[in-house]
Amino acid sequence: MNNRNTRRTQLLEYLDVLDRDSGEHIGYLGDISTSGLMFLSRQQWTVGDRLRTRITLEDEQAALLHKAGAVSRFSGQLIDCEVEVRWMKPNINAHFQCIGCVFIQVDPAQLPLIEEVGRHLGVDERVTLSRVR
Repeated sequence: MNNRNTRRTQLLEYLDVLDRDSGEHIGYLGDISTSGLMFLSRQQWTVGDRLRTRITLEDEQAALLHKAGAVSRFSGQLIDCEVEVRWMKPNINAHFQCIGCVFIQVDPAQLPLIEEVGRHLGVDERVTLSRVR
C-alpha cells in the first residue's frame, strides 16, 4: 500500500468522485498525487478494475456560491482521469472502503491542478490521518 513513487496528500475536504460516463457519484476523494489517488466508496471494487472518473473540485457550498456569482480558486474545474484499482481496505467508517488507485490516463496539463489541489486542500504533511481500520 505504501510502495509509491510520489507522496500523496491527504485532503481536509472530501471532493466528489463521479463515474465519468454515467455521472453517478461513486465516492469521495481522500488523497491525491500526480501518480494516483485514494477515494472512499460504499461500492465494492476489485483489484485491477479500471474506472473512468471525474473529480469535482467544488464542494456543495462552493458550487452554490459559484452559481451566485462568487468565484473560488477551483470554481467549475474538474479532473478527468482513468484509474486502476490497486488495493482496498476498510475505512474507519464501516460503511465505506478506501480504494487505492494509480492513474492510467490523465491529461498532463491537469498535473499542476492536481498539485494545487493538494497544496490548498491538503493536510499538513506532519499530521497523519488514519482512514483505514
